[in-house]
Amino acid sequence: MKAPGFFITTRPSAWRCVRSRGAESDLLSRETALAMTQRGPHATLVEFEGVGHAPTFVDPAQIAVVTQFLFD
Repeated sequence: MKAPGFFITTRPSAWRCVRSRGAESDLLSRETALAMTQRGPHATLVEFEGVGHAPTFVDPAQIAVVTQFLFD
């Protein structure tokens, strides 16, 4: 099913992806997150200082990252 205003593709070169991590994560190292950006659809890495493993996306700065990604 095609959503209005969106298109579906199976070409990885057309995908956009953002990878987020908390800078204080003890589960996902920065090195591993960076390596993940080099595979598949080459994600952009965003790290949040003072945050553990998974950002909650309730902080305005975290919400801004998602908003910018979705609407740019």
